[in-house]
Amino acid sequence: MAAMALPLATATSPKYVEIMALHFKMNFARDAGFSSNLIESDSQGMVNEVKKDEEELWASR
Repeated sequence: MAAMALPLATATSPKYVEIMALHFKMNFARDAGFSSNLIESDSQGMVNEVKKDEEELWASR
């Protein structure tokens, strides 16, 4: 179990903050050596953005 806090001085919207938090969480998990992750969010906008990016990534392969 771990926790972190970072200031986001350039936060322009709640969705931006959620996406940046996900970015930091995933980097932290990778650096800590976790082999699998379960990410939960109450931000539907962020979840939709991640799904859209994932679909575009798979479509480009």
